[in-house]
Amino acid sequence: MAYSNMTFYLNSTNSYYHLKGLIKDILPEFRGFISVMIDFRNQSTVTSVHSILYTLHGPIDSNTTVPFDIDTGYTQAQQNRFQYLKALIT
Repeated sequence: MAYSNMTFYLNSTNSYYHLKGLIKDILPEFRGFISVMIDFRNQSTVTSVHSILYTLHGPIDSNTTVPFDIDTGYTQAQQNRFQYLKALIT
């Protein structure tokens, strides 16, 4: 999988920060689904603070790029936490 054009934004519908971007199936076969894991970790201690598992349902053909939009669970009132966190995306 290859990720691109990722950005955090405040969703005006639910007032939570979302991560959106594109994911490309670079394998030579189609996928029935793609799971995306976001693990927010404390930058100092590398301790996991919050994890999200998001599933894109297919079929997703080989060499196809699809968008994703994942609710992080963090509100605007919690935006200061992002300065202490690192997001690992797998």
